Amino acid sequence: MAVYEVASGSALTQVEGFCRHLTNSGTFDTNSQPTNAWVVDQLNIDSAYIGAKLGECGYDSAQTDADVLQILQAWNTIRTVMAIELSNPVNAVSGRGNARFQEFINREKAIEKTVCGPGLADIGAAVSGGLGEFLVATGVSADRKKTVEDDTDHIKHRIRRGQFKYPKQVDPHADVDDVVN
Repeated sequence: MAVYEVASGSALTQVEGFCRHLTNSGTFDTNSQPTNAWVVDQLNIDSAYIGAKLGECGYDSAQTDADVLQILQAWNTIRTVMAIELSNPVNAVSGRGNARFQEFINREKAIEKTVCGPGLADIGAAVSGGLGEFLVATGVSADRKKTVEDDTDHIKHRIRRGQFKYPKQVDPHADVDDVVN
């Protein structure tokens, strides 16, 4: 899976901007913690996750629209930054996780909500069938329902329409016909 980015290397540059405190002179290299190779691998892992979520939400995993790619790059970057922050934890004075990490979590949730909604298609995302292709509407025909209900061995439903219409006259075994309208 290719990293979601507007231009080659722009996602890595964005990650370096968020994690400047962990870089050597503003860039990840072999001496930084994490290393450049680790960050690139994490970008690829997160892009695979994003591709799967796109498919789940009915979008094609291969997107080409620049506006869509900007949103996906932001999502890819934020997920990678969260992994970096987890691998180099910084606690607040209270000993709990810092507010910076919580802000990244909030941003990631907001972007995922936007991407998985219909708004992504409105700005030009390529739509595929996704998992929605497997949805099927079925039901029981009226004739079949009547046949089942007329069967002498049929057990009637415990809850009927109108059964709780008058709270003082609740009868859990009442038929629809027994309820006063």
